[in-house]
Amino acid sequence: MVKLYISLCLILFTSCFSTKSFLKYDQIPSDFGKGNKPISITPFSKDRINNIILNAFEKYYKGPYSCVTDDKLLINFGYNFNTYIDYYTTNTVSGNIERDNDIQFRLTDLETKKVYKTFGFGYAKTKAKYYIQALEIVRQRNQ
Repeated sequence: MVKLYISLCLILFTSCFSTKSFLKYDQIPSDFGKGNKPISITPFSKDRINNIILNAFEKYYKGPYSCVTDDKLLINFGYNFNTYIDYYTTNTVSGNIERDNDIQFRLTDLETKKVYKTFGFGYAKTKAKYYIQALEIVRQRNQ
């Protein structure tokens, strides 16, 4: 029953995600896209997630990007995009504490070293789609 409740909540909150939700709350640099700085994508440890990220970039992002596995190559890039797992605890309806995790994205401005993180929870595919669409919107605005 608890799993069903959590699944229904996840579906509800995931459907509330939109590109606009990532344009708020300092999750994308305000000057993103100026100078046409490329994004380096650091691979995640799971191939399924990497495929989701790369497919979303290919489909929704029109600026320069590349998947980079060597830290020395980051010098040539303006931003680094990586994926990480955010671990958190939740209280269930029955009063039990459950440990859970969610995929999050981090965009680091390599010049200023400022880090922009996503927050909230949802399916990786949906979150990647909307976040990368938001990156493209800001990039186009600043060109």
